[in-house]
Amino acid sequence: MKIEKYYSILNYLKEIIKGTEFEGHVFSVGGCERDKHLGLKTIKDIDIVIDLMDGGIKFAKWLE
Repeated sequence: MKIEKYYSILNYLKEIIKGTEFEGHVFSVGGCERDKHLGLKTIKDIDIVIDLMDGGIKFAKWLE
């Protein structure tokens, strides 16, 4: 995906978690961050981490 789409997705996530238990606990990690910092114009995928106990499971259920 183009880097602009990546930023659009990150901004969307930031907006939907505003005011929830996930605000400030969801982070983009891995290759997408590496590629962004390298200045690449395309991102293959987005990896996220939630730094809460059982955060990934809770976040997935919440998104559902």
